[in-house]
Amino acid sequence: MSQATEFKRVSLQNWEVESLRATAFHDPDTQIASNNWWSESTNTEPETQVVQSKFGERRYEGSFAGGKLTLLLRPGRIDWLLGADIGEEQEKLKDAIPSAGQFDVICPTFTELIERWLTTTAPKLSRLAFGATVLLPVTDRVAGYKQLSSYLPSVELDAENSSELLYRINRPRYSQSADPELRLNRLSTWSVAAFDERFVSMTGDQTTVVKSDKVFACRIEVDINTSPDYSHKFVPPNSSVLFKELVNLGMEVIDKGDVA
Repeated sequence: MSQATEFKRVSLQNWEVESLRATAFHDPDTQIASNNWWSESTNTEPETQVVQSKFGERRYEGSFAGGKLTLLLRPGRIDWLLGADIGEEQEKLKDAIPSAGQFDVICPTFTELIERWLTTTAPKLSRLAFGATVLLPVTDRVAGYKQLSSYLPSVELDAENSSELLYRINRPRYSQSADPELRLNRLSTWSVAAFDERFVSMTGDQTTVVKSDKVFACRIEVDINTSPDYSHKFVPPNSSVLFKELVNLGMEVIDKGDVA
């Protein structure tokens, strides 16, 4: 990963994906036939399946687009999650920053997966959300704050004499692809994260983990979701079109920063 050295907004290809999320809410009483969701959406079979009948939870996991994909089902809620896949067999973790890949590459692939699911086998939904956590490597905390300043025009930040920044804001808009009365929440959270860089030394059957210096990254978390006050349901193909709008709004925040 290349580090940000100039304190101005960078292109989407500079951001690394820590995680991506699609969340769908449905009526808890709806009967969900999810046995074929994974295979029809990914054209593969999950590597692991876990059922917790007591809690009504089902989890499917497997490799996807160079990362680790999870389908999690709970009463009234469905989550598709994509994150970094750190193999246990790696002898050396060259980057402490967890990344599933470049945002401009991974996000379209993930979006296509969710749109395929929403168009074919997803149930009738009451709410829909897109979430992303992205990282931009920087040299240190001060550089991270200076970098974030270019994305936060409403925040006067003293980068040299500040710490523990956590800026969170919601700037709602109304849908352009669905009902114009549908409010879309544009929630974003801004911070600088520190990660421990670890090196793994393997000698025979013995494994030793050695920590080195911390590495830093600007972190943006976006949660673009439909208002809970909206009473109508989302059905195919409208739900797929709406999800694409949510993704585009998330990309706009990451690209342009905290704008109305």
